[in-house]
Amino acid sequence: MFCFKCGKEIRDGAVFCEYCGTNQNDRVEKEKKQRNLWKIIAIVLLAIALGVSGFFAWNKLCEQDEDIVSINTSKTKPESKPESKPDFKALAPVCVDGKWGYVNEKGEMVIEPRFDWADDFSDGLAAVKVDGKYGYINKTGETVIKPQLVSAWSFSDGLARVVVNGKYGYINKTRETVIKPQYDYAGDFSEGLACVRVDGKYGYINKTGETVIKPQFDNAWSFRDGLARVVVDGKYGYINKDGEIAIEPQYDYAGDFSEGLACVRVDGKYGYINKTGEIVIEPQYDDAWSFRDGLAVVMVDEKYGYINKSGEIVIEPQFIYAYNFSSDINID
Repeated sequence: MFCFKCGKEIRDGAVFCEYCGTNQNDRVEKEKKQRNLWKIIAIVLLAIALGVSGFFAWNKLCEQDEDIVSINTSKTKPESKPESKPDFKALAPVCVDGKWGYVNEKGEMVIEPRFDWADDFSDGLAAVKVDGKYGYINKTGETVIKPQLVSAWSFSDGLARVVVNGKYGYINKTRETVIKPQYDYAGDFSEGLACVRVDGKYGYINKTGETVIKPQFDNAWSFRDGLARVVVDGKYGYINKDGEIAIEPQYDYAGDFSEGLACVRVDGKYGYINKTGEIVIEPQYDDAWSFRDGLAVVMVDEKYGYINKSGEIVIEPQFIYAYNFSSDINID
């Protein structure tokens, strides 16, 4: 199953996402809001498309009129434009008639829909599903690792986790087993370490499979900004890469650090702390996401808006749903 908030694949039956900590029981209400949002977006895009198509149709008619007037005054053939090549810089998975493929930022179909499922690209490769098995492709659509795995995740730090006979391990980009499947659960590598579960407790290994932080936590997530969130006796806190407690477990919920801040929940409200554990934005929101490009999504009275790192409202809460801003998309 996949987390409805961050989109990462999580364990079947998990109540909380291992990556963002979101309660999966909130899925129904969130998906209802998302469907309404996409309906609105679809209507707006349709209106824009009709307007643009009308403009180009009118422009085409004008060009034809100009051609008729100038046909006897010029015999010059119009200069042909070179055929444009697909841009592989950024690709996104899309579903067409039940099959998945990839488009670029201009909406051009770069990899034709032929997969039963497709993941985002990460480290230059993407996991895809064919006939019930998982493999990997590159950005040209070429199969790099044949679909033969029962499950697969994105590559991160050059490794991808796989499951063999119910145990988690890691492979490299040539399908070689780097860390043999032996863990009850394993997360993605981040900042050189990955969380693993052994006998019900979470610890961390490095990329050679060596245990660097012994399994001792009730739950654990990937390192971000040098800190990883962990759960001890039902409370969230943070550790450093030496396994030392950096911020005492004390929160009802805590998110990953991003841009120096992390959202935490105290008495049912969300606020933000810095990497010393100091509260910099008082808990006051009904929901809150990590900062990205200097802004964070927050919810007030069931409406979403955006705040800056000073806690100031930048965009008033007015949306039924909202996502983080991203500066990674380039439009030519």
